[in-house]
Amino acid sequence: MASSVLAGEHPPRLGGGGADAWFPAVVLPALTSTVLSAVDGRLWHWYLIPVTLCGMLLANDVVDWAAGRLDAFDPRALVGLFGLHFFYLAPILHVMLDYWPAYIEPLDDWRAGLGAMATLNVIGLCVYRFTLGLPDRTAPRKAVSWLLNVRWFAHLGVLAFVVSLAGFLALIAHFGGLTGYLAAAADDRDAFDGYGWLLLIGESFPLVGFVVAVIRFRNTLASRPMSLTATFAVFAIVQFIVGGLRGSRSNTIWPLLIGLIVVHLAVRPVSRRALAALAAVFLAFMYGYGVYKSTGSEILSTAEGGSSVTDLGDETGRTFPAMLLGDLGRSDVQAVVLNHQQAGYAPLAHGITYVSAAAFVIPDKVRPAWMRDKVEVGTDMLGGQGSYAAGAHSSRIYGLAGEAVLNFGPAGAVASFAVLGFIVRAARRRYARALTESDPGAAVLCGITGVCLILAVGSDLGNIAWFLVKTALPLTTVVVLAGRQRGRPPARFDPYRWPGENR
Repeated sequence: MASSVLAGEHPPRLGGGGADAWFPAVVLPALTSTVLSAVDGRLWHWYLIPVTLCGMLLANDVVDWAAGRLDAFDPRALVGLFGLHFFYLAPILHVMLDYWPAYIEPLDDWRAGLGAMATLNVIGLCVYRFTLGLPDRTAPRKAVSWLLNVRWFAHLGVLAFVVSLAGFLALIAHFGGLTGYLAAAADDRDAFDGYGWLLLIGESFPLVGFVVAVIRFRNTLASRPMSLTATFAVFAIVQFIVGGLRGSRSNTIWPLLIGLIVVHLAVRPVSRRALAALAAVFLAFMYGYGVYKSTGSEILSTAEGGSSVTDLGDETGRTFPAMLLGDLGRSDVQAVVLNHQQAGYAPLAHGITYVSAAAFVIPDKVRPAWMRDKVEVGTDMLGGQGSYAAGAHSSRIYGLAGEAVLNFGPAGAVASFAVLGFIVRAARRRYARALTESDPGAAVLCGITGVCLILAVGSDLGNIAWFLVKTALPLTTVVVLAGRQRGRPPARFDPYRWPGENR
């Protein structure tokens, strides 16, 4: 049923936090942990207690989301859904699947390491929930509202689309045509080194074009769900060809998520059933694309050679557990970082990785010597002081709490959850305005914020900074230039005019 993929029947809501969600939130993780420990005796270990508590602290928001008390893309729901896997399921699956990071000295007892990190996460998630529950003391808003002029947005968006497309065509011309570009994207990705700014400009046109189209024609698309579904499908294909073939799944996944959130808030609600189906497609894509990232065009000849994608995945290490626990989890790496930090492998970075991430646009040649980046700090923490100077380089991603441990130790990990809580509170205020003010510009910004929240949990500040520059900057620039502040609009207004022009 193509028409149902992007069609929802529920009205937008922003609620949650009810006490009636706590009972199933406590019972379901406890029951799940009990059943799994009965199936696999390796789970009979004290580490399962803090891990299960993490699941209980996040399942509340998942239950509210499933019951419709939280909107489909509510910031709390996004953190809860991703966090339930990240903090609860992943540490359990590590033990059950016996999956641990390669090229890192293993811990004497992985379960104890996971349990120590899970204990920190329990404290941090309690701080997170306390932060979410603080009363909102924000002063009443003034009678001023920021609104998007859709006609200006369309004009500027088309201009940005043309400029970006020209950049992409210039990139194709550099590689001697589309065939040469596709060959380089599949098997010679180092050939793109040195073209960062051209890639930034040239790969943004699918997202800009899609958002401009669905906002400019949102009334028509809202009444024609099959057309909306077809538009999204074309966007997904083009985004994969333009941004995904070079081996980065994030170049495809994050723009698609932004597009979905914009559709949900500005055009037509996306049902939870559709989200479940799309999540399954995304997981399949991430797995298959992980194999492609390691094999390039070889994956296209698997059928002729009698091999399967699964066989290639086993050969390259791009297995399904590697995707679930390596790409979508950081439990093992965080456990090692915490263990090594407590053992004194390397000194704390005291915030240097955050400073370096924020200043990543500064060329390495002119960076001050004290500005060590995450690679240097992480390499020394994983391998011991001096490992980076000896030639080792680790590009691991540590996640919210893991990077905080690198910089400030266990106390920093706990404090990072308070920062996450305040960010989610601010994001929910923006999301509420997008639901109630009928402003598509707010919907675009909420799409970008939603991706940032997922990255905030599972990635590092450098990954967020790169996403903001690479994916969000072109679209955000068009939104900002097409908006202005005017007096609060009347209850009914034409979003295609400036607020002052409505009668």
